[in-house]
Formats: sequence, C-alpha cells, structure tokens
Amino acid sequence: MPEVNETDFAIVVFREDDGWDADVLPVAVTDDLKGFIRVLRQQPSIAGTIGLAGIDDYFFVAVRVVGSQISVLLSDIGAALDYPLAEQVLDYLEIPVPDEDDLDQVLPVGDLSIFADLGLDEMDLAAICSRLDFDSDDDPWDHVEDAVESIAVRLGFGPAMERALDTALGALRSPAAVAGEPVTGYEATFEPAMRAALAEAGAAAAAGDVPVGAVVVDGAGTVLARGRNRREADGDPTAHAELIAIRAAARAVGRWRLDGLTLVVTLEPCTMCAGAVTTARLSRLVFGAADPRAGAVGSVWDVVRDQRTSPVPEVIGGPLAAECRAVLTRFFGERR
Repeated sequence: MPEVNETDFAIVVFREDDGWDADVLPVAVTDDLKGFIRVLRQQPSIAGTIGLAGIDDYFFVAVRVVGSQISVLLSDIGAALDYPLAEQVLDYLEIPVPDEDDLDQVLPVGDLSIFADLGLDEMDLAAICSRLDFDSDDDPWDHVEDAVESIAVRLGFGPAMERALDTALGALRSPAAVAGEPVTGYEATFEPAMRAALAEAGAAAAAGDVPVGAVVVDGAGTVLARGRNRREADGDPTAHAELIAIRAAARAVGRWRLDGLTLVVTLEPCTMCAGAVTTARLSRLVFGAADPRAGAVGSVWDVVRDQRTSPVPEVIGGPLAAECRAVLTRFFGERR
C-alpha cells in the first residue's frame, strides 16, 4: 500500500465576500476520505467548499460540499487497485473495485456534474480526466497538478490554486510556474489572441483611455473583431473594450448570437460587460488580469457563471495576466 508521496497534495477552495481563495490542507487527508470531507465541512464558504487532492502524480479526487450535499469524483477508477483514498471513494459511491484485466484506459467515476453549476460541464471534466492517461498519445498532462490547475482556471480561481500548489509542492513546482511565466497547455492556446488584445490596450493608453483591450476570435483562433476602451475618446460611459468588440463581432458575422466565438480581454469584465457576454451567447470568455475591485467573473461578483442565466460560457482567467496587469500599473503610475 503506497505511503504519502512528495507529489501528494490536498487543497481546500472556498468563496468569501471578495472572491475565491485556496489553502493547503495536511497531506494526511489524502489517505482518509472521511477526514477530507470533515475538514471541508468545517470551512465556511458562500458557494460551498471544494476539495482537490492529487495523489502520486497519478490521479485526483474532487469533493464538493454544499450544505448537506456532498459530491465526489475520482479521476480514474483504476487507482482503487493500489491507493487507499481511491478505494474509499469507490466504497463511498458503492461501486466495486474493478478487475485489473477490465481496465485499459482512464475512466472517471462519481459525479461528473460536480462543477456544472460553476461552468465546467461533464464532458469537459471527463476530458480533463482523460488527459491523465500517461500512456496516451493524445497530449497527456505532465502532472496531476496540471489537471487540477486546469479545473481551477475554468472555475475562476486559477491564481488562488496556483499559489496553494506552490506552497504545497514547493521546489517540485516547475521553474516556469514558480516564476509566473506564461501558462502552458490549453490556456496557452489563447496567448496569441491575448497579445492582440494587449495591442488594443496599448492603443487605448496612447489615446488617454484606461488600457483595456479585447478581441473576438472564432474556433480556429482567427480574430473577427477588436475593441479598446474608448470612454474618454467617445465621451461614452458604456464604451468599454468588451462592448465595442462584441458589437463589431456581431456586425462581422451578421447576427447577434455569438455562440461558437470567444471573447478575449485583458482585464476581468465589470458587471455591465459580463452581462453583455451572456446576452451575446458567447461560448467562451478569456481574461488576463483579475480585477479585485470591480471584477464580475469571480473577483467581486460572478455574473457570467450565474446559473439563472443560460447558457453559461466557459471561463478562463490568467493567460498573460502579468503583462495585462503591468499595462494598467504603468498607465496609472504615469498619472500619479
């Protein structure tokens, strides 16, 4: 029976008035599902408490506690053959441990809809689990933490999770991650679009407007529309980069429904722009820097992932966040 490994970690994620936060839990909970759940129940949280545990760089367990309801997911049923926590998950789910001969691929079990109300649907979560098949030729994750970070980014608490994993794994974290260099994998595919948005932000700054830029791209990553903050230039309080880009995209495709398209913006949208994202039926929102003062995609409010609106787009925060933040810091620093 495996002992606690140096790559094991357990993180609790919770929501307070000013947004999501994450803390490291004692690694001993990675060997005790009941203890893991008990710790999560003790953590106050507005939207329920999330626990994510990674074991031996092999599989992860996700637990969500909302009131009296407990949801559990195991990323690979095969882990129950060798690992106590995975076996306990199957016991909790009343699923028998499979025969080794019956396993030929990663098979997640439990509640795949565990995060559906937060914007990560069953198919996308299953796809994240499947990328932990290290024998696959289909671009597997390098580490379990990659899968956990991908979940965190999609749910809107990527930076908090990154800090917690840095604390939990210390020197085992890659130098790029510790140094805050550009993300890799799925999130990195949006960096070219984010650089186009940064160019728009630079144009806004040159015109005396707060440097926020946005682009709308199609499924192939082609830029269909661009926008930059023009409140000062146009004397229009609604002339935010997101709204200008969304309007331009609607003109470009000839319809107001923008399903299948992605809005990429350098700063987390405000309530007005977050509402426009849902109204336009955009399939995905990607933002660079978080806005702890007025962000409406997880920092202060979470308009985009409110289940009372439909459909809920995929949300990715963090690509080129440091560069997006630096543009704003430089702009306001020059005006002090």
